[in-house]
Amino acid sequence: MPDGRIHRPHDKFFKDGFSDPATAAALLRHELPPEIAATIDWDRLRLVPGSFLDEKLDHSESDLLFAAPLPPPAR
Repeated sequence: MPDGRIHRPHDKFFKDGFSDPATAAALLRHELPPEIAATIDWDRLRLVPGSFLDEKLDHSESDLLFAAPLPPPAR
């Protein structure tokens, strides 16, 4: 921006702060229900591209998208 302001500073703050998997894991461990958090392999949490666009949302992207292995479902 010509006036030196950061466009959408809240988005930049969120993406910069939580794009690190260890930081995101700490937040998610705290916010998810314990029974769900206990099933996630936090050491293997990884940031993945978030360009999942829809015809109706063609100008939108996910903010941050993470993947981590889960145990197989119980039979």
